[in-house]
Order: sequence, then structure tokens, then C-alpha cells
Amino acid sequence: MTRYILPIILLSVFSCTSNTQDQDGDWALRSTENIFHSENGNEKIQIVYSTQHMGVSSYTDTSIIAQQYMDTLLLDEVWYNLTDGDTIKWSHAINKFSSEGLLIEEIDSVNGTLRSHFLSFYENSLLQKQESLAMIPGYNDQGEITGYDTLKSVNHYYYDGNNRLINAMTLERDELSFQLARVTKFDTTFTYNQFDERGNIIQRVSISNRDTTSVSMTEYDELDREIKSVMASLDLGTSTITSEYDDRGNVISELHILDAFSILTLTEFDEQNRPVVRRIYEPKNSY
Repeated sequence: MTRYILPIILLSVFSCTSNTQDQDGDWALRSTENIFHSENGNEKIQIVYSTQHMGVSSYTDTSIIAQQYMDTLLLDEVWYNLTDGDTIKWSHAINKFSSEGLLIEEIDSVNGTLRSHFLSFYENSLLQKQESLAMIPGYNDQGEITGYDTLKSVNHYYYDGNNRLINAMTLERDELSFQLARVTKFDTTFTYNQFDERGNIIQRVSISNRDTTSVSMTEYDELDREIKSVMASLDLGTSTITSEYDDRGNVISELHILDAFSILTLTEFDEQNRPVVRRIYEPKNSY
């Protein structure tokens, strides 16, 4: 039954329109980020002053983000919060490239602890299969990590004659459940893509264990930029994202609606197309 309900919900929502700039005094400013940038070769530094607006009072904390790149690929990111002293280091290690410069083996870690591992397999420079291992942390009531659950997955990708990704198959196995029950059980998800005449994905359907779990539809402008995306999901409900761009292609306005909850994000950019001010609004009646 759900394989029919989701498309109907999606089409009804997609037919609605929203103007992200027409605030009409219905939006309340909830947070402001002022971002300052510094670059030195492949190293980029951001200082972020984040202010939370809580009625008549406000609270500001400061974070320093240090990023290390290889060309445009982010390798390391250290996030240091000056307010509470927390330091989070995310690292992306590349162990192997193919002869065509394609990524074959990648490892993500947080504060030195493995979080994910990827192995990619190609044919004619097209990704055919990707094996991944994810370490998912569990937390106690104090926000402390108490342990990790391991999720293994294999993705297979299939293309049409124009090398467009038309569908994908994902097999997942929860290692914790396997260790406890000693029974191997795979969750299988099939994803199907539909394209417009310019090669943009306009519809994506995901079917997990024989049932439709999500349907998404995307609308583009004349420059093939996403301006509206709607997804109906059994787990998350209906989500709509509407985007507006400046003359240089930066997303300056993004309205995200999840069922009855809405967030409007307005971003300003400098002459190098880097975000310098970000303001987040919520409806006044949400509080």
C-alpha cells in the first residue's frame, strides 16, 4: 500500500509553491553566524561567531575550523570550540588512487577513532561497486560515547547507454545484530532514477525490502540548478527544500520544510564566493 501512498503525497506537496524571500514578518531570527576566512596554500581557516537569539537574550560562542585540502578534496578538519573547549578532529585519509586518479580506498576518523572505510571499484571510469564499513557511536544521557555499532554495506551501480546512473542496489548488515543473534540478515534497498532531457535527475524512488520507503522529485532552473526538491519518506515524513541563487551561483536562500516544521536560511557571500554571514529563521509561532 505504501508504494502508492508516497507518490500521491509527494505529488500533492510538489504542486505547492513557496517564496523564500516573502517573510511578511512571520519569521523570527534564531541564530546568526559571522564567518571570517584565512587561507595559506592548501590550508583554510574559518573563525565562526555563532549567536543564538533567545527572545530578549542572546548567547554567542566561537569556533575555529582548520581545514587541509588536496586540490579541492578535504583531507583534514579540526573543529575547536573556544567557548566550551571541545576539540573535534575529523580526518579523511586516501590510501589509494587508480591510474585515472579515481579514489579507491578512503578512511574517515574522528579524534583518531575509525568511523568509516570505503573501497571503490570502477569500470571505464564509472563506479560499479562500493564496499563500506561504518562505526556508529552510541551515547549515554551525558552525551558520552559508550560504544560503537558496526554497519557493513555494499552498493552496486548500474548505468544506461549515456553513462547516467539509472539505479543502485544497497545491501546492509548490522554487525551487532549478527553478533547477538548469529544470523546473517541483509537489508536490501533499490534506488531508481528518472532523468529529464538535459540529464538532470527529476525523480528518485527507493524501495527497501520490497516496499517503497522514499520518493523524491526535483525541479531545476534554466541553468540546471536545483530550485525545489520534495521527498516523501516513511521514516521522516515529507520534506521540501526550496533554493534561490545569486548571479554567481551561490545559494543565498534555502527554505526547508519538514512536515509542520520550517527553517529559513539566508546566506551572504564575499567576492570569493565564501559564506560570511548566515542567518537562520524559524516561524514566530514555533515557540
